[in-house]
Amino acid sequence: SKEATETSKEATETSKEAIDISNSDGDNISFSDNIGYENLVQNIYSYHLPGWKKNAQNKKDKFRQRQSKRVHSESISVDPSDNRQSKRNRTESQFLKEYQVYRVSIAKAIAGEHSADSRSAVINEIKNLVEYQIGTYVRRKDIPIHLRRNNMIRAFMFLKYKMRADGTYDKTKARLVLNGKQQKNHLYDLISSSTVAQASVFLLLNIATKFPTSRLVSYDIKGAFLNTRISDEDKVDKPLYMVVDRDLAVIWKQVDSSVEEFIDEDGQLYLKLDSYLYGSKQAPVMFQKLLKEVLIYAGYRICDQDDCVFVRHVGSDFSILAVHVDDILQVATSDDLVSDLHNKLIERFKDVVYHSEVKNYLGLNIVRSEDGTKIKVNHLGKINELCSKYLPSDAKPMNYPSKEDLFHVHDSERLDEATNKVYLSIVMSLLYIARLTRPDTLLPSAFLASRAHLATVQDLRKLMQVLCYLKGTADKGIVICCTDLSVHVECDASYGVHVDSRSHTGYIIMLGGSSFLFGKSAKQKTVSTSSTEAEITALVDAVKTSIWLQDLIQNIGLIERSPIIVYQDNQSAIQLVSNIDNKAKGSRHFLVRLTYLRELSTEQKIMVEYLQTDDMAADMLTKPTVGKKFKKHMNKIMGSVQLDQRGVLADISYYTNHITIMDMLLYSNDILDQFTDKLTI
Repeated sequence: SKEATETSKEATETSKEAIDISNSDGDNISFSDNIGYENLVQNIYSYHLPGWKKNAQNKKDKFRQRQSKRVHSESISVDPSDNRQSKRNRTESQFLKEYQVYRVSIAKAIAGEHSADSRSAVINEIKNLVEYQIGTYVRRKDIPIHLRRNNMIRAFMFLKYKMRADGTYDKTKARLVLNGKQQKNHLYDLISSSTVAQASVFLLLNIATKFPTSRLVSYDIKGAFLNTRISDEDKVDKPLYMVVDRDLAVIWKQVDSSVEEFIDEDGQLYLKLDSYLYGSKQAPVMFQKLLKEVLIYAGYRICDQDDCVFVRHVGSDFSILAVHVDDILQVATSDDLVSDLHNKLIERFKDVVYHSEVKNYLGLNIVRSEDGTKIKVNHLGKINELCSKYLPSDAKPMNYPSKEDLFHVHDSERLDEATNKVYLSIVMSLLYIARLTRPDTLLPSAFLASRAHLATVQDLRKLMQVLCYLKGTADKGIVICCTDLSVHVECDASYGVHVDSRSHTGYIIMLGGSSFLFGKSAKQKTVSTSSTEAEITALVDAVKTSIWLQDLIQNIGLIERSPIIVYQDNQSAIQLVSNIDNKAKGSRHFLVRLTYLRELSTEQKIMVEYLQTDDMAADMLTKPTVGKKFKKHMNKIMGSVQLDQRGVLADISYYTNHITIMDMLLYSNDILDQFTDKLTI
């Protein structure tokens, strides 16, 4: 559109400079030829929402102009197999559907990429709905007039390409979804439902490596929400009616011919619902309630710390579940516990997909070693997808995710509104990856997220460096190898490093001091007046999380309570926490936080010990590091032993490509010993 072209020109004029990134070796990488500011924006627009939005709005205006010139507008029925219809003859709502993310028109879906899979997925979804008897067909004239406005919800077909963990196409998934925005407040009471915490999932993976002979399996309940039924009372007091549009009604009639008499003159189909479908605001909480009842009936109890974690003990054997909506991860020390749960789920939900060896859970690529003592978790597919969309194919990988001037903010051009939205989208994707499997990028991701409301071209450069770093280390991930379930914490803070003088918190929670469980890097919410206060603020945050995790492990029944070892590199903070007799007159302004830590120390719930900065892995979460220090901390957090996709130790070439021989001598002697015969110097 003309407006988009002018905006792009303005963006180019305000930022003539190329996006340059210097790596640690001094090589200067210029993206002026392939991903300069203008090309970067155009590259992003070709894929992402803002560009689509401008294009859709422009076409929407042109459509309305054409409609206003016409004296009479005739609406014609849409044949799913006919893609030659003029856009001029479509109604506005039909035309705009083609430009809405995920709300793809049926005609376009079965004529586009993977058309055969799309059509098959739509038909199978309708067959599934008919089989589950989600409701009864009704005629529009039979619906009371006072219910037509407030209790009728339009449905649309949600189509999505499902990708494997490595980023390749797997299948097309179709889901009939209600437009929950149309639900009025009087139709529901409780709609909040919980999902399993990230740390709980990693706790199960740690437990699996602690017990090498344990089973690690997963379950996926198909059509989960269709199993929830609307009570007879709500059918009378709060009935829900679903409206199926003309495009979908045509295909519905091919699956179930009995609907023909219920289709009105506009080609729409109406159902009075008996189940809470996807998209309805009550569906998640109602399914969670149902699944809890099934698991409790199967002998499981809910953990107090996380109501999505379930535990069952039978003698010396145990089974632990992590539940995220309809995806269940199970660690069990007995085959009988696995088969018993599988049978219980099939008995109630019928269609349950069982994975005897977990390869993927909640987007995590999971590889377990042959002896069961190690598990590698990464986001290989997600990282490759991000890099392919936002980086040119010849972009040079970077050695580190950020330079030492990460926190330095200079005068630079602000990003325009559209580009800033894309910037935020990329940052949130990076933050998701960093929090789960790439703590080595957690600091720059967290910092760039804090800059999203006023991002500049300089911030965009820093963002590109993170992507370039991930491109060169896409297969890297966290290697879990737990031998001890005792909780250890390394906590650090950088004083006043942000432009608004706020400090930065970073801490790592590990089991046995060596196996990753949880990490955090975040800007502190208050301004600290001293480095000691910043360290105390960070300690409070870290201790709260670690106590919650220890309580969860204890509730599961695998350990007895013992003091949490908290490592700190600030001697003043350690003295204030450990020495109750110290009146600490200069600490009155943070006395509440200090008193909280002192009580925990007195009750032997925590033990704060000194660890020098050079050995503090959490240091890389509070300030940008490079060189050997970065690699040393990264190996400590993520594990120096890497597994390949088969679950065996990676070949020595992996280490020679990613770290120097000297690094191997310093930090990976165990690997060096195993491959001495293969090493050529």
